[in-house]
Amino acid sequence: MTVFKSSLIFFLLIGSLIFSEFIRPVPNSVDVQDFPSLESSIPISFEGWHSINQGLPQIVDPQAEKSLDAIYSQTLSRIYVDKQQEKIILSLAYGPNQTEPLRVHKPEVCYPAQGFNIESNEVGQLEVSGQEIPVKFLKGVSSDYTEFVTYWIVVGGVAVATDLGFKLQQFKFSLDGKIPDGLLFRVSSHGQDAKAEYQKQKRFVNDLINNVDLETRKILLGEYSR
Repeated sequence: MTVFKSSLIFFLLIGSLIFSEFIRPVPNSVDVQDFPSLESSIPISFEGWHSINQGLPQIVDPQAEKSLDAIYSQTLSRIYVDKQQEKIILSLAYGPNQTEPLRVHKPEVCYPAQGFNIESNEVGQLEVSGQEIPVKFLKGVSSDYTEFVTYWIVVGGVAVATDLGFKLQQFKFSLDGKIPDGLLFRVSSHGQDAKAEYQKQKRFVNDLINNVDLETRKILLGEYSR
């Protein structure tokens, strides 16, 4: 991280603390009760992909589960396969209040906790249905397999991939005395060829976005991105 970016984040944090003395934040205009169901909004099958009944790792630690319940009001995890039996893991997590203690968990933090070594962590762009989305590309290696990850976070209607982008959105909402909501969009797959896995993930994301309604598209991509 450059000195400029570090300084900017520092001053944003200080600014947020100062504003917190004068502004009482309230949840933003998104009512968690009115937020659409991810389960019903995301299709089970589309463009040759279909969800399979293959179990994903479950949280068995009651304390960890309680912590996640405090952060997220909705989560969705599915494994999809195509006609060639290529697999993609889709994970979505929505939290209505993106304050620091309750912000969505970044994969580069969660994966090491699950025994992965993050060997690559890069910021990039993903073209999704003609729209450029800022994303993070991760490569995680465990004793069992290598997993490639593409993810972004939609904060207050804006897609971001960096802490700086996240902080800017928090600061922007704090000026109006509000707290932004946030959605983590993550796709991952196992393999050894990074280029092939990221290309497969791009194909999956585009196929999915092209088969959801406009409201769901805005939820997943943001109304506009930076």
